[in-house]
Amino acid sequence: MQIPKKKQQHRTLKQNQNKYRNLFLFFLPIKFYKILNPLSIISKLIIISLLLPSLLFAQSTQDREEQRLDENIRSHYEGLNRARELLALPKIHTLPSNTIIRFLGDYPNRTGIKIIKYNVIEDPLDRLNIKSSEEKTILLEFNGSVLSRIEYVVKIEETGTSPRTYTKIIDETPMDQAINDLEIHTLDGVLTDVYPLSAIPNSGINKSRNSFKKNFYLKLLQDSLIQLNLILHLQKQTENKMQNKRINSLKNSLNY
Repeated sequence: MQIPKKKQQHRTLKQNQNKYRNLFLFFLPIKFYKILNPLSIISKLIIISLLLPSLLFAQSTQDREEQRLDENIRSHYEGLNRARELLALPKIHTLPSNTIIRFLGDYPNRTGIKIIKYNVIEDPLDRLNIKSSEEKTILLEFNGSVLSRIEYVVKIEETGTSPRTYTKIIDETPMDQAINDLEIHTLDGVLTDVYPLSAIPNSGINKSRNSFKKNFYLKLLQDSLIQLNLILHLQKQTENKMQNKRINSLKNSLNY
């Protein structure tokens, strides 16, 4: 049976409408995605823009803290550079208590100085016996007038036993701008570790490197600087006394 022409056109039109409707429904999510996706990107950018200043501030604050500590360390290095004045003295006349000095090389061609500060702890149960000894040693080496090497040794020993704790800190280039290139050697019992300061974490909440600089190394430098300045002061004081003695001797020679 042949379908009338008008009904056939109507059915074709309806099929086309259904087809377009299905296509519309298929592309509708894509259309909305294209509309909403830029909004999603914009929202992400807004969140990033809000968080970025705080992240940058935290990072810059941390960087500033380490920079401040490094500047303080370099300032102490400059102070320790005064140890070169002791190299030029033919003889060390007076030293603080519990202090020993040793030179590298012979006068007048000395190239370094080792300052040893020690403390002996008596046994509280028997004062004739020594319970333990603590020793801090700083070795300063010079290349001409430039401080070229710093070596620290901090050691605690129990009487009659091997060192209980032992820490060595070496800076081969103390007068450059880098502080994190110094090496740390530790001994605790029989375990030994060697690592550069740059390997110590210093990001986020774990600022161990800053803590090491602030709570240990700077205090060690400050103690050595005080010790050095005291030694220099005693030499100057002794020299003034000797000079006054020579002047008085010359004055007395005028009496006859």
